Amino acid sequence: MSGFLVLNPPENTSMTLFIYCSA
Repeated sequence: MSGFLVLNPPENTSMTLFIYCSA
């Protein structure tokens, strides 16, 4: 989850989380 916290843009948190989990 730390990778998600580093990569998440405030305006796109849900999409980034989805991509992070799908990668």
